[in-house]
Amino acid sequence: MDVGMKTEIMMKNLGGLEKLAGDNENGNERSEAEDPELAAARLEQELRRKEKHRKMEAQRERVRDEIRAKYNIKKKDDSIDSCIEGRIAGNRKTPEQVAAELIQQEEDEGREGRKSAVKEHLHQMRQNNIL
Repeated sequence: MDVGMKTEIMMKNLGGLEKLAGDNENGNERSEAEDPELAAARLEQELRRKEKHRKMEAQRERVRDEIRAKYNIKKKDDSIDSCIEGRIAGNRKTPEQVAAELIQQEEDEGREGRKSAVKEHLHQMRQNNIL
């Protein structure tokens, strides 16, 4: 039995799924007209949920502050967290920073190149018994 047939059978068995998701029986469109009382109740429920979560977060922060005070832990700087929030690799360099690093690297390589050339020249002079 291939995947297409299995999917077809599963969709037949889950026929009531569209009704649970709020879709109309006529199609996949949701009804545009919503009861105003229902909309008000949803809005009120959302506001209560947000207030509940705000209170829970405030309680958690109080507990964190107590732990920091008990163990003399300094609070992390929020500005650092906001810069790298959502990033795996941390802060990215600006093009100016990248250019400055490349210039510095080229200068360092130039110095190393000159040093190695001087060392090579001294080595050749020693081999030729000039020094």
